[in-house]
Amino acid sequence: MSLEVRNSPIHGKGVFTTSFFLKHSVICKVNIVREITEQHPLNPEKGELHHHCQWYPDGSQALLGEPHCYMNHPCTPNSFYYTVNKVSCFMAMRDIKEGE
Repeated sequence: MSLEVRNSPIHGKGVFTTSFFLKHSVICKVNIVREITEQHPLNPEKGELHHHCQWYPDGSQALLGEPHCYMNHPCTPNSFYYTVNKVSCFMAMRDIKEGE
């Protein structure tokens, strides 16, 4: 994978590229850990946080694994989360340089 988790100069942890991505290219398929339900809610004691989740149009919620749970939280994102039939990828919104 061309991504790595590092300490972010903005806040906490972030995901940084280890290679160049062209605009509109698929960066990666998303690692879904599990669906969040009433019977299986988030467990903050295990580091499961709401901002590590993805919400779907049907109202369901999924917990993202590393490194994906740390992606795309800035005000000016460089990628977007694309989902079809609950299969999700991150795609580049613009060219992304190594190290971003």
